[in-house]
Amino acid sequence: MRGVMLFLLTSMSVARAAGAACVPDYRWTEQEGKQNPEHKHCSQCRDLDEHPEDFRNAFFNHVIHEAGLSSVIPVLGLGDLFTTGETFCNAHGQCATGTLVVQFEPALSVGGGISIPVHTGISSATFSVLAADGDTHAATYYEGQLSESLSPLPVGTGQAVPTPVDVCLDNLGDPVDGRTDAPVPPQIPDAGVPPGVPPAPDGSGDPPSGGGGGGTCGWYVVGSEVVVVCSIGV
Repeated sequence: MRGVMLFLLTSMSVARAAGAACVPDYRWTEQEGKQNPEHKHCSQCRDLDEHPEDFRNAFFNHVIHEAGLSSVIPVLGLGDLFTTGETFCNAHGQCATGTLVVQFEPALSVGGGISIPVHTGISSATFSVLAADGDTHAATYYEGQLSESLSPLPVGTGQAVPTPVDVCLDNLGDPVDGRTDAPVPPQIPDAGVPPGVPPAPDGSGDPPSGGGGGGTCGWYVVGSEVVVVCSIGV
């Protein structure tokens, strides 16, 4: 009987450990400072410090293949830009916010030189994620691509990360246990074009300019992120 009780207690202890999870690190995400933070689990997302693209791709798959692009864009809206985001956390407790910036078609013309800045179609959609080192990893998809059946983007190695993991990590990739110094948040410069600027759809066009002015492409500061948006048909 004593052996049975010992086995039962051991089994309960293992079950509790298997259900344990690392505490999410919400720093530099849209959930930082919120009273009731929320996130979507991404068990296949690898170390944020080494593979931020996993979090960006997870957001792309969520929008394109789960929720649907039309579900996150208002049916009626003003202006030529729309921004939304979703925070994902992996099994290590690392979290990152994927950001979607949609560039709409030119304003609707009503004649007489008058135009109304309403949504008249999508020119491009840029998915991005801010890494812990301050770099933005972005991918832009254009109108023709968005009308196609885009395949899901790869996330991780295709195998779910076991829970609990061996070590909980913060958003900089350091073990949570034993950390003595407080990490410094990533800094985004006030000016300058980020690396990896996507080319114009036809391979031509003017280079990006600050604030998104002029040319085929432009960069925009969205919250703490710098994203590049390229539009067509303008």
